[in-house]
Amino acid sequence: DLPMIKEAQNKTKRDLISIIKQPLFILAAGSAAVGYGVMAFVMTATPISMHEINDHSLSHTTFVIQSHIVAMFLPSLLSGYLLKRGYCISLIVVGLVLYLLVCFIASFDQTVMHYWWALILLGLGWNLIFITSTSILPQTYAPEEKFKTQAANEFVVFTFQAIAVFAAGSVLFNLNWQGVIWIALATTCLWLSVIGLFKLKQT
Repeated sequence: DLPMIKEAQNKTKRDLISIIKQPLFILAAGSAAVGYGVMAFVMTATPISMHEINDHSLSHTTFVIQSHIVAMFLPSLLSGYLLKRGYCISLIVVGLVLYLLVCFIASFDQTVMHYWWALILLGLGWNLIFITSTSILPQTYAPEEKFKTQAANEFVVFTFQAIAVFAAGSVLFNLNWQGVIWIALATTCLWLSVIGLFKLKQT
């Protein structure tokens, strides 16, 4: 894996534009935004698709969402250890690959088990992407730049998440479940390409 890359930090306080132009900030904030956005997009569409469109029972729908929530946080027992070992970019890539598997499984069929596996992998992928992204962010700012940098990061992440949540229902009813999955797939592939370019520049 690539080493944990530390951007050169000026001892004087930089303006926000200078901070967010750093490749490492773009990687951290962009990965967190894509990770959170794709997760929220698919998760929001899932109960509507399961219960309202495919007529799965409310208990099955609840079970799928509950399993997803467990999968979002349980891997933290291991992901923290891997971060301490120096893995960073690789964990984000693994999370995005899990998102690709989500898209494959979810597009294959719409049984309860397909939804369940897709949402389990979605939760695991989110954990690896989001936890790793937030651990990279502190490398992009000096202590006196902390608050404005974190504010900028959260603005990017939660704006993307809000757009994804509000768009999910409209996309589902206009483009069906397959439309939701294709948008998630395109977003994931695009960000994998960005990370590939980032790694090439660091070699």
